[in-house]
Amino acid sequence: MVRLILEGGGMRGTYTAGVMDCFLDNGIEIDDIVGVSAGICTGISYVSKQKYRSLKINTKYLDHGRYVGIKNLLATGSIFNMDLLFKRIPDELEPFDYKTYNNSGKRVVSVATSCQSGEAVYFDVSKLTRGNLEKIQASASIPLLARPVEIDGELYYDGGVSDSIPIEWSIKNGADRNIIVLTRPSGYRKDEKEDLGITDKVLKKYPAIAKAYSNRTKVYNESLELCEKEAASGRAIIIAPSDTEGVSRLTKDRVKLVKLYKRGYSDAEKMIDKIKEFI
Repeated sequence: MVRLILEGGGMRGTYTAGVMDCFLDNGIEIDDIVGVSAGICTGISYVSKQKYRSLKINTKYLDHGRYVGIKNLLATGSIFNMDLLFKRIPDELEPFDYKTYNNSGKRVVSVATSCQSGEAVYFDVSKLTRGNLEKIQASASIPLLARPVEIDGELYYDGGVSDSIPIEWSIKNGADRNIIVLTRPSGYRKDEKEDLGITDKVLKKYPAIAKAYSNRTKVYNESLELCEKEAASGRAIIIAPSDTEGVSRLTKDRVKLVKLYKRGYSDAEKMIDKIKEFI
């Protein structure tokens, strides 16, 4: 069984949008998908077959309703405008095709992190309904930059805290082949300095999240090593940008974002024959 694994990365997810649109144009159908943060946000538009939807959301609405910025963080506790992202856009401004999505027959999993245990939780989101995207939102709620999301009485944060690239989970859950879309260049490794200070700031309120953060660099780098090992053995295909075009997690530069989207499309297009043979 082939599974599609989509890493997060905030606005770097625009690269993934390019890859997914290339898949749509070339009839690449993957029936089992797991995504983290921006990865699952992009993945659901792939399943609903809405080409350009993710690109539009990441570029067209940058200045709409304070899409992303410090003003949001100060006013709502979230740097992204979560109401805009998970209510107004899918239900009004850039309507999500729930019918096509729910009739796709695909299995879709969203990764979040439990505030109580600090462990990854894998939500089945194969069916979605209007106004109920909490399991997608939770996966994209970054500690310090967003509030946790309540689901069935429990609080959850971004899946990237505990399992940014769920390759180990995928293998343990039936995938003998994986197509992995990363948003960092090949050979990248996370530096512990990137998360310095995070644990201290969240320790008092969510000690389990703080503990997960303290182990995040190790887990992330081990996941990358496993991805590379699987690719070397022929059990995985990795699609990753050679250059992120200067796009970071919070980039608002449309020109850079479009360039990254085009790079994702181009990178996937070059691998289409290999991917078709692989699946």
